[in-house]
Amino acid sequence: MKTRLTADQLQKIQSAVRQALDGQLARYGLTCGEAEWLAARDEIRALREIVYSGKLPHMLAEGPPVDADDERAHHFVARRDGVAVAALRLLPPPFEAAAIFTDLATALRPGGHYIELGRLVGNPGAGEVGAARVLALHALDWGLHQTAYDGLLAYARERASNHFRLLGMEVALRVDSAPGKAEQPYVLLRAHLENTLNVLPTWG
Repeated sequence: MKTRLTADQLQKIQSAVRQALDGQLARYGLTCGEAEWLAARDEIRALREIVYSGKLPHMLAEGPPVDADDERAHHFVARRDGVAVAALRLLPPPFEAAAIFTDLATALRPGGHYIELGRLVGNPGAGEVGAARVLALHALDWGLHQTAYDGLLAYARERASNHFRLLGMEVALRVDSAPGKAEQPYVLLRAHLENTLNVLPTWG
């Protein structure tokens, strides 16, 4: 996400992210792209249903998350041989995380423009954890070329937060439990561009 860096610094990060992404796309045999919600909603919802009904029941106290914000979000889908295997969304403010972290504003830079990464799902039956990770990197590449955003947010179970650290995200806030979810700690993760270059080598 664009931030207070020089043009040369931003170009360096854009180039490094793109190089890492191209390598990962080739490694996993994927294509990734932004998807218009009305056209892609059925396949995105199908992927979410696989995850929510099979992998996450122990995480959710009141069923799958409410997706009323989907129509205003940016959606991304990873495909292999034309078949959707992973999906995520980037949500502009107001953020879903604000319902969990009532002091969210304290984690944001004054004057910053953030976007929230969420609904990152990969078909577990097809072993698509790698596809979900690559899709997250693709979303970062997309964000680097958007002038409106200079920071990335996400929230997750504390014990599952390492997944987001692959994007250079760091824990900014923590709560012992979240409304409507199983009783366990949740964390808000945040990243700025200065975090990004340090983690790209971990993608190989």
